[in-house]
Amino acid sequence: MAYRINKKGVLAYAVVLALMIGGVLILANQFRAQLASEQNPGEGLPKAFTEASHRLSTSDSPEATMVAFMDLECKACSAAFTEIEALRSDYGDRVTFIFRYFPIASYYNSENAAVALEAAARQGRLEDMYVQLFTTQDEWGGQQVSQAEAFRVYAYELGLDLAQYGQDVDSPDVRARVLLDLEEGRAMGVDATPAIYINDVRLVLTSIQDIRAALEAVLNV
Repeated sequence: MAYRINKKGVLAYAVVLALMIGGVLILANQFRAQLASEQNPGEGLPKAFTEASHRLSTSDSPEATMVAFMDLECKACSAAFTEIEALRSDYGDRVTFIFRYFPIASYYNSENAAVALEAAARQGRLEDMYVQLFTTQDEWGGQQVSQAEAFRVYAYELGLDLAQYGQDVDSPDVRARVLLDLEEGRAMGVDATPAIYINDVRLVLTSIQDIRAALEAVLNV
């Protein structure tokens, strides 16, 4: 018995089959993208830093970039500061270190301290004020009254132009610069400090010592 081939039917079947195969490939690609994102938490999210982000120190030929979102009044951040300073001493020629503001509302003076730091940065003294604020944190941290005058004393001790410093502390632009880091950090999922990124991948910290271990693993030390 002879059978007639329905060309239209064959063509329709071929189209359906192609669509099914295409759908499977799309789902496979989506799965691979999701898996890659889970393996690299930074994938698909905003970069941990931009050209405008504050560099504490810059390597001429960086093998890695470390970004720290920190609250200047946070005790855990103070511990991270000590570890990061040691890493800067050990690997400053190989790593670029970046600081980003992340003032937490539950600390009374954290935003004021960040504004003081940004005002110092406007005079090219970011690193000096950063070190000053963390090394004196026990003196001003945990207070429930403004420590703006203490920060002004630090500015005086660092030799800043106090008239310019005062204008900058009161400037909406300076506060906006601090809050920009905060907003970008939140967009990346930062909800606590310290939040440390190496090459755009956030570290899962169980102790402060994890920072050194992670960086040295990247540097193959």
